[in-house]
Amino acid sequence: MTAPKVSVNVNTCTSASDDKASDSARSNDPLAIRTVKKGAKRVQKTLKLPALISSPDFRNMLLQKEADEKAEEARKKQCKIDMEEKKKAEAKEEELKKAKREQSKKEWEEKKRLKDIEVQCRKEEQKRKQEEKKKTKAAAQKKGKKRKVCRKLNEAGSEDNTNVDESTMVLDNNSSDD
Repeated sequence: MTAPKVSVNVNTCTSASDDKASDSARSNDPLAIRTVKKGAKRVQKTLKLPALISSPDFRNMLLQKEADEKAEEARKKQCKIDMEEKKKAEAKEEELKKAKREQSKKEWEEKKRLKDIEVQCRKEEQKRKQEEKKKTKAAAQKKGKKRKVCRKLNEAGSEDNTNVDESTMVLDNNSSDD
């Protein structure tokens, strides 16, 4: 097995038409090496490629490699787009969760407020009932005292005893209506 021979030819181009012709020839060949500027002159390096490299299989490998690189770039681009969409979706989902939390918080506050109002109404109702109870009790006590006084007066009147104690006739000032 012998190593493939590589030879480098250095040609200097002096005319502009030769330069354009060599550029167009190189641009058509995918394995061509670009020219390198050295001072005012252009130097073209050409390689004599071994048979394996110039074979169609090698060119197919290069084309496949290019296609793979393009596919990889497209995949990366798509991945980047997918990540952006995912971030947007997560942000939207987070926004919905936040709105839902705020809504449930408002509902909870409203329920609490209504419950507080209900408790306050119950307390006021209990107070009102107690006051009514006190009033009816005071009225009953007043009636009881009046009856007691009337009974004593009647007893005194039946005995023809006019000595009725005035202290029993006086009603309690504390039990009067408020």
